[in-house]
Amino acid sequence: LGASQVRVGPTSIPLRAIQRDQLLAYLAYAGDWVSREQLLYLFWPDSSPRAARNNLRQQLLRARALGYAATLEIEGQRLRWSVATDAAAFAGAVLEGRWQDALALYGGPLLEGLEGEAGEFAAWLLLERERLQRTWRTALLRRAEELSAQGWNLEAAELLQLLLAGDDLDEAALTAYLGALLRAGARERALRAYDAFALRLRDELGLEPTGALQELARGAREGGLSALSGPPQPSAAPALPTLSTSFIGRDLELAEVAERLSASSC
Repeated sequence: LGASQVRVGPTSIPLRAIQRDQLLAYLAYAGDWVSREQLLYLFWPDSSPRAARNNLRQQLLRARALGYAATLEIEGQRLRWSVATDAAAFAGAVLEGRWQDALALYGGPLLEGLEGEAGEFAAWLLLERERLQRTWRTALLRRAEELSAQGWNLEAAELLQLLLAGDDLDEAALTAYLGALLRAGARERALRAYDAFALRLRDELGLEPTGALQELARGAREGGLSALSGPPQPSAAPALPTLSTSFIGRDLELAEVAERLSASSC
């Protein structure tokens, strides 16, 4: 998560947008066995089967020549590079509801700097980054909820500003942000944030805030904030994006099935 690198003791070795490093990063992120067929499709989808297998062999030879990749396992038609990663630690913290730990572990976009040329790997990376970003958003909302429940409303508001900085039309984040400010007694600050949001929503999308958000703002203006006198009620469910146990899910397999079905020989 964030700048891609391998750490060996005190030494950090940056990874580059070359196939050898992309392959190693992919295997490290998987954390389990990956079939050769998956790798061939991901990195050489347009090559002939023979050329793709030859390319994979060459990249594996280059990888095995690296001292830190000596633990790369090759067993028949599958490969594994079992190393500790911050991504796995982040996923574990999310699954266990350790929101503060999850936020501390999220160092930025997945495999930053390894995008390389457009292709199946780049497409997979984009989708996986979006999924992890949604997971981070959920973790941040839940951590803010925890802080407010403990009476740390201004701290919760500051945390929620991270979401609004990335998307100032995120209505769920704004609602939580306004609630935290109002519980902290920062009524004017909350109303300014609401007015700015409502104006931008109208100007850019021609929409009005939801009824619940309008009611929250109306209550703040009228001073009738009894519903916000105590800590927020916890969400009924975390609504986490799916975390597939194999990390690949079935996206690659489905794409391969579609490609084969569309072939004239099928």
